[in-house]
Amino acid sequence: MLGRIQRSSDLSSIANYARSTPVRGGGSGLSAAETYQINQLNAVRKLSALGLNSASSDIAAQQLSKRFGSSSEVKISAAARTQASLAEFKSKLQEQTVSRNPLKVQSSQPELITAKPTQGGLLLPALSLEIKQLAQSQQIQTRNFSPSEAQIGTGKLLIQRASAGTAPIGEPVTINITDQNNTLAGIAQAINGSGVSIRAEVLRDRAGSRLELTGKATGQEQGFVIQALDNDGNDSDDAGLSALNFDLRKGQVATRVAQDAKLTIDARDVMSTDNQFEDKISNIQVQLLGQGSVALSFSRDTDTVTKNFAGVVERYNQVRESLLGNIDAAASRVRSQLSDSVANLSVGKGLARLEIADIGLSRDASGKLYLNETQLSQQALAQPESVNELLNLMSEKLETQVNAAMNTQNSFANVWRGLRASAGLATNQAVSSLLPSTSPRENLSQQPLNSRVMAGVMQYIAIAQYQ
Repeated sequence: MLGRIQRSSDLSSIANYARSTPVRGGGSGLSAAETYQINQLNAVRKLSALGLNSASSDIAAQQLSKRFGSSSEVKISAAARTQASLAEFKSKLQEQTVSRNPLKVQSSQPELITAKPTQGGLLLPALSLEIKQLAQSQQIQTRNFSPSEAQIGTGKLLIQRASAGTAPIGEPVTINITDQNNTLAGIAQAINGSGVSIRAEVLRDRAGSRLELTGKATGQEQGFVIQALDNDGNDSDDAGLSALNFDLRKGQVATRVAQDAKLTIDARDVMSTDNQFEDKISNIQVQLLGQGSVALSFSRDTDTVTKNFAGVVERYNQVRESLLGNIDAAASRVRSQLSDSVANLSVGKGLARLEIADIGLSRDASGKLYLNETQLSQQALAQPESVNELLNLMSEKLETQVNAAMNTQNSFANVWRGLRASAGLATNQAVSSLLPSTSPRENLSQQPLNSRVMAGVMQYIAIAQYQ
């Protein structure tokens, strides 16, 4: 390989391009999920595709994925493909980690409350709940007006948020009522278009027509008061726009009063402005539906465990096939290390010991994994905690090995060490031309492993495949 580097044509073009192109991703070496590309080198068009000698570097490509005729694009083949395969596998393992240790919750009164765990983990003890009241929004209705098309009055409506029976909070929303919109329908439309957190609707029945106003948000502090500034000169009578005044402090009665949800969880008082909320102490998310006593019990979600197990096996086989496609010493070594990671795994001791074979996981002569999902499901029902623990162990072993392999691949340290160990004078001079002009022209063994050096050297090696 080093000999071909020394003999490679148009070294100045290669060197100039390598110096002017920073490594992608801002890190040291190639990014995990990308294939590093070298574009627009006229010299490449003159060269034919040859493999690198793997004896010179255990992560060098022996074979390119494409032959380029008139194309000027070259890809660092095997090393980048290995890195991309590992990055994809790591991403899939992390997706499974998000749902690791899945739990499910059973409610003794599903008509009163439904619940789910906010995160996985160890099984929780059963919880006892007493739902004392539900959260609700304020709702009021005006008196009846007949006919519904009658003009109510003109002026301004000031709507302001207020906790039940207390002074208003914040700035009021002002709504102008004129001769153009002073019917029930016109006032409802004006309120709905004002941006205030209230829904207005006209109700009609045998008694007449009236305006219903319902707060959009639940919770004690989401009540509201209405003050009319009536153009008839009297803001407090029941005539004109004043008929829409509403304030609980003045003895008026709401159809529904704004309030928080109140309950106890294992004798601990809990309040919420909404009927759907997360209790961080017990790690559950609940939806309150009614009042009463409820018991919540927890169990392992075996369906999710078996699904995750099957997913890990499928992704393992995918990365294995991808690495098989790389005729490269590094890919072969990583494949072997991943295989060792899932061999002879077990959890528990004595009669409680559970091994990989017990859940129906096996491999053929080529190393491909097979999973008997029926056997896995049976074991998950019989020993849910052990099966889940075995899944976590397998995932952790694989992720640890993937991280180690990616760190080695990402730095291209083996290529650099190979150049340092075997570089002669001519190669030192040629490769040193790739380094920044400010770098000392010392022997390769003295050069630091920085991103610019690695970018230049790896581009140089890639071009050396073409001669």
